[in-house]
Amino acid sequence: MQKPFIYKYNGRNYQIVLKSVSFGHVLRDTGESRFGIRVATIAGENKSRIRLNPEEGRSQVIDANKDAVHKTIRLPREQEAKLLDGIDEQIKALREQREELLKTAWQKANIITVKELIELIPNDNH
Repeated sequence: MQKPFIYKYNGRNYQIVLKSVSFGHVLRDTGESRFGIRVATIAGENKSRIRLNPEEGRSQVIDANKDAVHKTIRLPREQEAKLLDGIDEQIKALREQREELLKTAWQKANIITVKELIELIPNDNH
């Protein structure tokens, strides 16, 4: 399993697992048009930008330089990684407990009639 990274986006920190990192492409206009859209071909790699492709969520393109990488993505130290793993396990256990409680609550919950539902919830008709 790959190590998770800490990713900063819009001032917030996220934990992500990257499935791949790649350079962008240099595109060359062919001069052709299909259905009103210009056609381009790949002319090589653009090594000034890199694409971060996480396992979940959308990929992000950042500048391929020290400052951009320093501001955007980091590998956590072993101590913090272990603490994060422990918290993730606790969250997983709490989600499982919540799911079980919802099942039990559903089975023991009161059945409601349409009339009661309409009386309990405000009417949208003006």
